[in-house]
Amino acid sequence: MSALKYVVKALTYVIFNLFWRPRREKPGSGEEKKKVLVQINSGIGDGIMALPMINELARMGFEVHAVVNQYTETMARLCPDIKEYYHINYDIPNIFKMLKLWPQLNRQKFAYFVGVLPSNLSRDAFLPILLRIPTRIKHVSPHKEFYRNYDFVFNCLVDLDYSRNNTESNLRLLSFIRKEAGAYQGRHHMVLPEETVSRARLKLLDQGYTEGKFALGLHPGCKETWAFKRWPADNFSDLIVRLEEKFDLQVVLFGGPEEKPLADQILQKADSLSINMVGKLSLEETMAAISLCRMFISNDSALMHVATIFDLPVIALFGRTNEIATGPYGRKHVIIKKKEVQDISVQEVYDAAADLVSSLKIRGSKL
Repeated sequence: MSALKYVVKALTYVIFNLFWRPRREKPGSGEEKKKVLVQINSGIGDGIMALPMINELARMGFEVHAVVNQYTETMARLCPDIKEYYHINYDIPNIFKMLKLWPQLNRQKFAYFVGVLPSNLSRDAFLPILLRIPTRIKHVSPHKEFYRNYDFVFNCLVDLDYSRNNTESNLRLLSFIRKEAGAYQGRHHMVLPEETVSRARLKLLDQGYTEGKFALGLHPGCKETWAFKRWPADNFSDLIVRLEEKFDLQVVLFGGPEEKPLADQILQKADSLSINMVGKLSLEETMAAISLCRMFISNDSALMHVATIFDLPVIALFGRTNEIATGPYGRKHVIIKKKEVQDISVQEVYDAAADLVSSLKIRGSKL
């Protein structure tokens, strides 16, 4: 398989330099100059960290289209800044769907392609070339292996700065589009349908949620293949017990269907009346339910980023991953970082949570 990847890379390099690069690259005219295709077909959290950049493009007057996958399609549907989105899967069973989509994409005649982080997947390098998009923007790939690095097909590359949040790094890509100086003001712009919020509220009430009572959202899981990001279940149990003893609040657990056993384990040990919404909500409903909370505690996960959309203060627990680049974006959040997430003590998280709950209660109720 590795040998085939080397061959594909070598052929792509030769064909690109012999046939594609010699053609004069110039943007279209009129309205075509205002069309941008943004690639947000990685994870949910990665897509959320691209929303401020997309919002800034819309503010600048550009017509934004997006390439999405099954994880980010919901976000694109709820984002008013995205005019149209295209669900593309690169696996064999979906090849005919892609071929049918190709004429539609070609007719758009995009002037710009923007590959947001993580922009290091070789599959994403072919799309702007096949669509003949003249200005192709992304970050320099972190991969040095010959067969993994397709930076040569992009003509606008930005060095990746690991000392910045990925949200800021994505905004830096706009330097190739907007020439005038000035700070970017992009924000998380997402609108939840009223019926979705109402449906989520009813499901919460059915599980014992009390309107007007301080709600603390909690996500104890994360993607199963990234299990090393998970703070131990027993620690979450102890944390819930301590917070419920100290404060008059309700803890709401969130997560996908695969995290049900984890949530059951936590609540059984805590002997808590916490509201267990794990596996009971769609992604859109989960977003709506999180928006009804006052604060959020989470591992390094997609739902941690969802909470930032609604301006909730987040306590994020980090181990070996880069908390600066992929942590919650904004100054109001608290990041607790150790070499391994398991090394974070319950006392540390409790102290941070107690301070935040006290501060938010003083400021008054949100609901």
